[in-house]
Amino acid sequence: MFKTSSREGVKEPLVSIIIIERNVKEYIRNCLDSMLNQTYKNIEIIVCDGNSTDGTKEIIQKEYVVKGVKLLVDEGKGPGIATNLALRHSKGEIIAFTFGDEEASPQWIEKMLKHFTDPSVFGVFGPVFFKKKEKSGLLRKFGEYKLRRKWLKGCSSLKHVGNTNCAYRRELFEKIGYFREDMVDAYDSEFSYRAVKAGYKLVCEPEAIVYHQAGHEESIITYLTAIANVNFGYGQATYIHGIRFAPSIFLLSLISLGYIVTLIFLSLLQPNIALFTFIASLLALTLHTILECINARDYIPLLNLFYIPFRLIVGSISFFMGYLYELLEVRNFKLLAAIVRKAFDLMRLKWD
Repeated sequence: MFKTSSREGVKEPLVSIIIIERNVKEYIRNCLDSMLNQTYKNIEIIVCDGNSTDGTKEIIQKEYVVKGVKLLVDEGKGPGIATNLALRHSKGEIIAFTFGDEEASPQWIEKMLKHFTDPSVFGVFGPVFFKKKEKSGLLRKFGEYKLRRKWLKGCSSLKHVGNTNCAYRRELFEKIGYFREDMVDAYDSEFSYRAVKAGYKLVCEPEAIVYHQAGHEESIITYLTAIANVNFGYGQATYIHGIRFAPSIFLLSLISLGYIVTLIFLSLLQPNIALFTFIASLLALTLHTILECINARDYIPLLNLFYIPFRLIVGSISFFMGYLYELLEVRNFKLLAAIVRKAFDLMRLKWD
C-alpha cells in the first residue's frame, strides 16, 4: 500500500487519484504504472470502471489490486455518476482526476501539490499533450496540432477545466457539491465553472503534464462522438448557467445552425443563391486554412477543411439538443425530454 510520510516536519497530505475508464485494455497498464511511479508517494489510486467488456477490469484485478489500487465498477451510466462514486470512496485531502487512456508525467502530483500550500487555492490543472507514437494517422496529428496551439496561448486562456488533468481540495466538493450526474459530457467543465463562479481560485501548473495515449482523434467515429457529446453537455450547462457559461460556443452554435437552416431553405426556394452561398463559404474556409498553413508552416491545418464543417454541423445540432433537453427536464416535460435524448442517442455515432 502507499505510505504516509512527513518530510522534515512538513505535512504531506494524502492525495486520492481518481481514474475513470471504460474499455481501455490497450492503455490501462501505462496509465496505472505512471501513477504507481509518481515521485509523490502519499497517494491512493481509485479506478472506477464503466463495466468494461474488453478485459480492462480483469487486468486491474489481476495485476494492480495487489499493488494497492482500489477498483470500483459502475454500470456505465455516465461519467458524472462514476466520478462521484469514486469520490465517495476516496479518503484524500486532495483529489486528482484523470482517465484510463492517459499517462501522467512522474512529477504530476508533486507539481500540482505545491500550489495547495497556498490556502486560497482550491484547484490546480495542467496541460494535456499527445504521447508520441512511431506511426500517427492524420487525425491524430491534427489533434496534436490543436493541443499545441491551445497550450501555446497559455493557461489564462482556459475558462473550463476538464478532468483529464486536474486536482481539487476535498473541501471544495463539500462547499459547492459534487459533479452533475445528468450530463452527457462537460460535467467537469460545469463543475470548474461553478467553482470559479462561487469565488474559488483555480490555478494552472504548466509542468504538471498528462499525455493522451489515444485521444478522440484515433478514428472518425470517436472524433464525431466526442464532438456530439461535449457539445450536448455544453448545451445543458448553458441552460443551467446562462450564456455566460460559454458565450463563444453559444454564438458559434447559433450562427452555425442559422447558416444550416438558411442554406436548406434557400436550396428549396432559390437553388442558385444557395449554391453561390455554399461556394462562397467553402472559398472563405479554404482561404482561412491556407493562411493558417502558411502561418504554422505545416500542412496539418488542411484538415480544417474536414474539421470545421463537421464541428459546425454536429456541434451546433448537439449543443441545441442539449439545451432543449435541459430546458424540458427543468420544466418537468419528462416525456419530451426523453424523446430529445433518444433522438440524440440515435443521431450520434456510438463509441463502443
